[in-house]
Amino acid sequence: LYSESIPFHIYHHTLSFFTVCCILLLLYLYQEKHYIYSKHVEIVLIIVSELWLVFFLHFLSSRTGLLIFYLAFIYVTIFNVVKKKIKIIQLIIIFLLSATVIYTTFKYSPIFQIKLQMAIDTLKNIKNEERIVSYNSGIEILMKHPLWGISWGDEKEYYEKYYQLNYPNYPPLRPHNQFLYYATVTGLPLTLFLIMLIYFPLIFYWRKILPVTKIFYLLVTF
Repeated sequence: LYSESIPFHIYHHTLSFFTVCCILLLLYLYQEKHYIYSKHVEIVLIIVSELWLVFFLHFLSSRTGLLIFYLAFIYVTIFNVVKKKIKIIQLIIIFLLSATVIYTTFKYSPIFQIKLQMAIDTLKNIKNEERIVSYNSGIEILMKHPLWGISWGDEKEYYEKYYQLNYPNYPPLRPHNQFLYYATVTGLPLTLFLIMLIYFPLIFYWRKILPVTKIFYLLVTF
């Protein structure tokens, strides 16, 4: 593992992503009461595993993973408040536990503090962020080739030339979003068709799917 603040692999954000997926999966098993052997034993295992994974996620302190985790947490909480009418005391306990986790992580984890400072610095210089430049270049290329894109075969050479002309101080990067990237190489019509195929099951069965499943689906596809 590698990152700028701790010796983690370059794919540490992928690890944090799958950690969030495991947290959501355990939450799903708990809510749906999917027990195989012993209810009480498995409830204890789920709670212990959830606590460990949440701790590990905050120790890893990947900005991507933490953002996904708290967005998912807010969505699931709102769903339970609106649909399942959880009690006020339960809601208070949830937020107190969340505040405790955040405060403890910030107070005693130098990794988290470094990551937070990195995020603040990134926001201050967001126009110069490599990812933002990759988005801008992708949008600009798409505007020039909206129907057919630049094709898969010419994509690498095209990006290198485009960056040399327009962003000479940055390394040539493909857009940091798979749909924008597909749009630049295959064109907008084909990409819209791909998006429709991917999200049709989610939209069609939206009311029948649990919020945890919706989040998991969006995480995997986006």
